Parts: sequence; structure tokens; C-alpha cells
Amino acid sequence: MFAVLLLTSALALPEATPAQVADRIADAQASYRDCIADTIAARPQDEGNDLALSAALERCRDAEIALRTQTKMAPDATTADTLAIVVDTRMDGVETGLRRRQTQ
Repeated sequence: MFAVLLLTSALALPEATPAQVADRIADAQASYRDCIADTIAARPQDEGNDLALSAALERCRDAEIALRTQTKMAPDATTADTLAIVVDTRMDGVETGLRRRQTQ
């Protein structure tokens, strides 16, 4: 019994503070936004925005999953909160990518 308690306490992850969770969310948002922006900016000018967005979403799937995971770790986070953060971050990335593409 003692060995089981010792093992479970050794494997238990320390709980993150709200500041740590906020930092992780901010980092994940920046990664996702930058990935979307970089992908869209790299697409040809004459390519349709839908095709550019589709390519960006496919390429940035891991960054989106990381962002979703981090937002779900926030205290009292709901599915709606997670979705809102992901969509807002995606749109920021799209806008940034389109501005970059226009200045190239």
C-alpha cells in the first residue's frame, strides 16, 4: 500500500498557477497565430483566400491542438471559451498573413 502511495505521489503533476496557465495560453496563441500568418503570407497573391486558409489550417493543426489543450487547462474554462480563443487567434493570423502578403 505504501509503495502505491509513493508511486502515485511521485507521478502526480504539480498544479499550475493561474499566471503559468495564462503564460502557456499566450505562448500557444502566438505560435498558432504566427503559423497561420506565415502560411498565408507565403501563398501566391493570385491564390484565393479560401485555398490559402485551408493550407494554413492543415499546416498549423498541431499548433491549434496545443492552443486548445492549453485553454482547457484554464480554471473554469468552457468549450465556448476555448472555441472563441481559437477562432479569434485564427482570424488574427489570417489578417496578419494577408497584410504581409500585400506588402511583399
